[in-house]
Amino acid sequence: MEYTRFAFAIVLTIIVINIKAQNQKPNIILILADDIGYKSLTCYGGNLNSTPNIDKLAKQGMRFTRCNSSPLCSPSRFMLLTGKYNFRNYSDWGAMDLNQKTIGNMMKDVGYKTGCYGKWQLGSRQSINIFGFDNYCVYLDSTHDFLNYSRYKSPHIVSNGKYLADSKTLNKYGEDIFTDSVLNFIESHQSTPFFVYYPMVLGHEPFCPTPDDPAFLDWNSNPDNSDTAFHTSMIKYMDKKIGQIMNKIKSLGIEDKTIVIFAGDNGTPRTIFDYTGNDGNLIKGGKGTTTAAGTRVPLIVTWRNTIVPGTVNKDLIDFTDFLPTVAGIANIPVPTDYGPLDGVSFYPRLTNQPGTPRDWIFCHYDRTGPNGAPLVRWAQTVSYKLYDTSSLKKVRLFYNIVKDSREKNPISDSLLTANEKKVKQQLLDVINNYVAQGIPIISSNPSILFINDSSLKLKDTIKANGGSTVTASGAVWGTKPNPKISSSNHTSTETLQGPFSTIITGLTPNTTYYIRAYATNFAGTVYSNQVKFTTLDVPVATKATGIDSNKFIANWKAYAGATNYRLDVSTSPTFTRITTPTITEGFDSGIIAPEGWTISSNIKAATSVFGVSAPALKFTASKQRITTALLSGPAIQLKFWIKGMGTDDTSSLLVEGFDGNSWKVIANLTKLARKGVIKTFNASSNPQLSQDFIQFRFTYTRNAGALIFDDVSIKYNKPVPLFVPGYRNLLVQTNSKIVTGLQAGTNYYYRVRAVKEGITTDNSNVIGVITKKAASIIATAKLYAAEIVTNSDTVNLAKRQFAVQVFPNPSPGEFMLTLQTGNKENVNITVTDTRGKILYRSSGNGNCTFTFGKTFAPGEYFISVTCGKLNRYIKVIKMR
Repeated sequence: MEYTRFAFAIVLTIIVINIKAQNQKPNIILILADDIGYKSLTCYGGNLNSTPNIDKLAKQGMRFTRCNSSPLCSPSRFMLLTGKYNFRNYSDWGAMDLNQKTIGNMMKDVGYKTGCYGKWQLGSRQSINIFGFDNYCVYLDSTHDFLNYSRYKSPHIVSNGKYLADSKTLNKYGEDIFTDSVLNFIESHQSTPFFVYYPMVLGHEPFCPTPDDPAFLDWNSNPDNSDTAFHTSMIKYMDKKIGQIMNKIKSLGIEDKTIVIFAGDNGTPRTIFDYTGNDGNLIKGGKGTTTAAGTRVPLIVTWRNTIVPGTVNKDLIDFTDFLPTVAGIANIPVPTDYGPLDGVSFYPRLTNQPGTPRDWIFCHYDRTGPNGAPLVRWAQTVSYKLYDTSSLKKVRLFYNIVKDSREKNPISDSLLTANEKKVKQQLLDVINNYVAQGIPIISSNPSILFINDSSLKLKDTIKANGGSTVTASGAVWGTKPNPKISSSNHTSTETLQGPFSTIITGLTPNTTYYIRAYATNFAGTVYSNQVKFTTLDVPVATKATGIDSNKFIANWKAYAGATNYRLDVSTSPTFTRITTPTITEGFDSGIIAPEGWTISSNIKAATSVFGVSAPALKFTASKQRITTALLSGPAIQLKFWIKGMGTDDTSSLLVEGFDGNSWKVIANLTKLARKGVIKTFNASSNPQLSQDFIQFRFTYTRNAGALIFDDVSIKYNKPVPLFVPGYRNLLVQTNSKIVTGLQAGTNYYYRVRAVKEGITTDNSNVIGVITKKAASIIATAKLYAAEIVTNSDTVNLAKRQFAVQVFPNPSPGEFMLTLQTGNKENVNITVTDTRGKILYRSSGNGNCTFTFGKTFAPGEYFISVTCGKLNRYIKVIKMR
């Protein structure tokens, strides 16, 4: 009886275990090989590498023939893990925005145990946990690791928050450590559903020997040490590691409940040959290129007793499809709180269900990073591919990628068949749809480069979705938190992508502001985090003292923390005078832009109208534009010649002005005459020209035939600095300064700016000073002094007369000084400049005359006359 109970208990336990096994969600292992192109593997027709274990995966499962990635690894990983095209999430090379959600987050939230092993390249180690992976062992925690440490021999590896000790990595092989971590994780979690993300480091450069190569023992692990001869053995070793994982799954008896997905992240490097073509020539890899050689990658999925062995699937797949596919495999809903997702699940196709195969795929390829280059977008079907207009190419290129896989021969519109026209329009609709959705991505943390009492400089970066999608960018600020363009002051930089800086002026001193960068496109405006700051206070200039006919003392209050001051003196209260220059551009050089001007590259020179010697510019298509250089002062008149050449009068030219913050419409010229006319805008024109424009642009907004444009003339008020010689930005270390060399009876003005921590303030109050009228030609001075004479019992006072006369003063030549005293005492005379340097010295007895100064430079001089204990000081001026 006891035996029967025991046997029943065993049977019941087996039944419970089987029921749990049947109900348990499948384990998922996602393997991403690094730099493994479509033709690198023998199961895809490659003939230069040996990959028996990967070939076995293909025989046991489903092999996809049209899976497409990004041309480079970092943007591919962004797409794969988030299910989003890069215009939604790509912020910087190897550093994904921590607000993003990944497959790791999705799987962890539904109870999966999650692990990540291999090449991370999505940010710091802290981001690994944030993106949903509980356990990890990775290379490439930072760019510093990438540049300075090995991923192969004696690797630099972070495991669960700490770098592995050298004793654990010395002469070890990185891929061995990662594979062992995967095997340990699988064994530890075999009884619970798990998700493993295994982005292998093989076979990325540097190309170096594996532990199966004799050269491994003596190989220098410096990351700059590379030899392409080892690439084949690296592929072979990668295949070996995948074989070990499959053997572990089999040995644990979990093959039926474990699905393995293997893919490459982009094409093979261009220094490596993928395979030998039919003509016997070696075919290079295409990593970094947007052709199939750079983006078509292997994708193999195996799941015993679920996927029919040896199946070949020709559906279009892109890397955004992995997230919804993994959700389908795990039988969980695709998250609805991750923001817009772009992927289409191919899970039904794994079980031979109809599903919803793609008609097209899209790629937004942001190449910022180690191979920095402008943005490229495209959409493609199985047979055709259309590139979006980019900053490099102004004409959309359309290819038949079946007949022209290397994309050497774009098809012109004139040669398109009716079907090709239809396909091209469909792909253009795809591109335009995504362009319209793509809210720009801007760096979240702008930086202030400098700040003073009335201005600052802000720096930030538009990191994605540039090119044609960004319509405005700059900085917005105000005294209330979270300023918006609609209600606050803002600048405009017109930066479409990449770093930019902008200067904000006109701020109020000693005021707290909030500022943030922004970027705008058709989908809306995105703002960076705001920066709170307080402007510096202004220094205070005080009333002048010591005013004379040719000098005064400028004074100001001490400024807290200032190390120096800068003093300006002028005869103008604005410290400038205004001139009115005119810029005239007749485009005599055709479409060659003048310095500082920009002209759309497809604008033509209208030499057929005016002759080669005097061409004009010819607008031929909508959105063509001419932008002038920045002026150094506000324009007071804009004039240009214009002529419509179309068959009707519906063409239009948008004329705009930039006031330092934003572009504003001056006029939208329509019904353009076929007879040339001159358009003039100034204070008396209709419409009037605003008096604060410092730049202009002209945009052809409606195409109804050609438009001829010529003879731009811009008058503007240019402020020219006006300062007293030697007193512009004069560095002073005290709170006052004697200002000399002035004209008598003249109005002067001074201001002071403080220098604090290397930053100079912009403003202070302005003090007006009027110098005294000119001194008389003859300067006479008399001095009576008491000299005490002492004897044994009486004190007598003796008076002595001492008179000095200088003529002429001021003098254009020599000075003559005469003295008169009451006796024959010795007289000494010394003449110095304002720095105390002695220029003349002489002496005499009683009444005498001294002549000096003929060789003196124009300026001020001081005469000291001594007679006994009596002394007299006189200032003289040498005129020009």
